[in-house]
Amino acid sequence: MRLRDERTVVERRPATGVATGQPLEREYAMRELHEEPVVQKDVRAGEELVVRKDGGPAFV
Repeated sequence: MRLRDERTVVERRPATGVATGQPLEREYAMRELHEEPVVQKDVRAGEELVVRKDGGPAFV
């Protein structure tokens, strides 16, 4: 079983061009995903075991 682990990386770099216009403010929503294994045991009856003892010959 392979589990996924996503991370969001935000980097800041110096601008390399000439800016034009007004600076804009924006909000970004990012979601990360982390999967965790879940181990669970269920009890199920698969078969029954019957044990009995037969009486042998009687001694007199």
